[in-house]
Amino acid sequence: MRKAVVILSVALLVLDASCVTFGSDTAVSREGFVSVSGTGNRFAGFASLDDGFGFADANTTCSFDSVFPVSNEINLSGGQLDLNKDLFFSADAEVLTGGTFVGNSHAIIFPKEKETLQWPTGTKKLVIADTETQSEGVRSVSWSFDNSYLAVGIADNAGGDELNIFYFDGSVLTLTASAELTDDINSVRWHPTLHFLAVGANRGSNELVIYQLDVPSGSFTQTDNQNINQDAFAVAWQPSGAHLAVAENSGSEIEVFSFDSGAGTLTTVAVGGITGNVDASRDAISWESGGTYFAVGWVSNSPNLTIFEFTGAAANDIVSITVNSAATTVEAVAWSPAENVIAIGIDLSTERFRIYDFDPDAATLVEQTSARIGEGTGIVYGVDWSSDGKCFVLGRETNASGTELRVFRYNAISDTSIELDGEDFTPDVTSVRFSPNDELIGVGASFVSTDAQARAYTIDDGIQSFIFDTVTLTLNTDIDFLCTTSFVGPCVIDGNGHVVTVTSNGVIIVDGASSSLHFKNVIVKGINGTNVRCTDNLGTFSLQDMQWVQNGNYCFDTGHLAIEEHVVITGTGTFSYQTDQESFINDHSTLEIASGLTFRYAPSSADNTLLCFEDSTSILRFHNSCFNITSTGLQLTKGCLMIDGVVQLCSEASVQAEGVVFGDGTAANDFFINVYPGASLEVTDGYLIYNNVS
Repeated sequence: MRKAVVILSVALLVLDASCVTFGSDTAVSREGFVSVSGTGNRFAGFASLDDGFGFADANTTCSFDSVFPVSNEINLSGGQLDLNKDLFFSADAEVLTGGTFVGNSHAIIFPKEKETLQWPTGTKKLVIADTETQSEGVRSVSWSFDNSYLAVGIADNAGGDELNIFYFDGSVLTLTASAELTDDINSVRWHPTLHFLAVGANRGSNELVIYQLDVPSGSFTQTDNQNINQDAFAVAWQPSGAHLAVAENSGSEIEVFSFDSGAGTLTTVAVGGITGNVDASRDAISWESGGTYFAVGWVSNSPNLTIFEFTGAAANDIVSITVNSAATTVEAVAWSPAENVIAIGIDLSTERFRIYDFDPDAATLVEQTSARIGEGTGIVYGVDWSSDGKCFVLGRETNASGTELRVFRYNAISDTSIELDGEDFTPDVTSVRFSPNDELIGVGASFVSTDAQARAYTIDDGIQSFIFDTVTLTLNTDIDFLCTTSFVGPCVIDGNGHVVTVTSNGVIIVDGASSSLHFKNVIVKGINGTNVRCTDNLGTFSLQDMQWVQNGNYCFDTGHLAIEEHVVITGTGTFSYQTDQESFINDHSTLEIASGLTFRYAPSSADNTLLCFEDSTSILRFHNSCFNITSTGLQLTKGCLMIDGVVQLCSEASVQAEGVVFGDGTAANDFFINVYPGASLEVTDGYLIYNNVS
């Protein structure tokens, strides 16, 4: 007996040790980023989660009692958060991975955002697809606009090719074309919309070259070369593709060329530079999204970062700064496609990655010190942004401390950077590029022949599904659902007039018996197929004062609908009512089928009474739309049909018993019809039976 007691006591101690309370219920405590593991954990009432939290795995559970908003990174990793209070997200909060929110009838309140909120944002995990060994060190890589071709420029290959073009099929890089330039290549860039490639090289003449890849034939030909009398160290296309900017290795000079896409040729339109005789940094040039400004990094100089304004006829230095010191080289420059934010990599300092705000009106560059990542041990050779400006990738010098290839999430509201993933390399990572669709990363490694390689990575966004259990989502911004999101128990999305978009990978599910989702004052877009559905016939979508926007045919085949106030089904295609359950239009409520849409009554059972109306104030309105009924037939009672514009009613009935019936022969169940002035109801096929008493 005594032995049993001892064993039980040990078990209890282990169980208690796994339950951690973060913060206090009596005094405010700022917790920093909180890592949570095990079960039975708790965020206390005055725990301030300014730096976010992360769960270890899907077995992690934690309750939430805090009165403070949650900021920064939230990573559920499939675990469960139980709400004992409403959960407020700050404007800089980002939910990276899925999990379960048990609401206990509490609310999750989303912040006001300046842009659409992505739910979730994902983690951007790197997955190596293929590696191609290169004969010399890799200087620059670039993806084509169609995400299919990776251009790789290498150092002088002593009689071999310095330019290699690889076709990427999603898993394998295949050498498709190559060219010999007889010297180092410094920079390669594909045109933003065409298969033209700009190449900057070290050559005695014709240092700037344009190639064209003809995809159908596979031919790769030179269409132009320019003798700029200096080595071309960095090239970058204007986002429109109309111009090409080039930075040179001496004379502190830059040139801008116009581009004739028909002939594939360049014409000089502007020459500029800074004072002195300074080398541009290799591959360190980048345009802002509007095509008016571009940034250039310089080698060991004061200044070492310059913003030029391109007027169409001139390229003027409007602001130059010295980053860190005059001995510092700005090795990499990348302008965010989303805003006037510039990321740079440098070779000295305890902070070798930095982000600057550019103010074109004041002509200033101001560092966002909050975005620093503590990179002080390795030279940052390459930086690139995703197309939405929400992630960046950097490549750095090989070092025992940390990874050489890293992907970060950038929060434009808090100006902070969160590392999402990294990859170890033996050599230096010399060049990095996102593909235009943000699904790939091209990497060049090693400045010398040893370990020289080009790699293609695919990106796993790490998104998992979400479960919301007995919770209200209160929106103060538009939101995109990017994954499968299930609602269990009674749940509400209170849109406050905002937009919920079900993306191509998104699904909204009412899961389980007696579960419901109440859409209130919201616009739901992207509905098609069965991407908004119930899993059980006892499930319900309650639609209140909302717009249901389809981008294709949609099938509602399980569960119930409840219509409150004014609900509009709009967009394109057909709404096919195929469930064998009843749906209700409540009193003083209207279900409107908007212009161009078809509402098709096609239940899976032979029941013609599944569209139910509370009373005569329950309205089914068609506006320049179509009403299609299968041979099951349809009997409508109590409510009202409103016809606005030209409305077509098509019954597939072959006999009267399969037709559309208004009323059931009792006065209390008469079904009224109101036709707006100038409107018409066209019965194109089948039977329409009037069975009202009045």
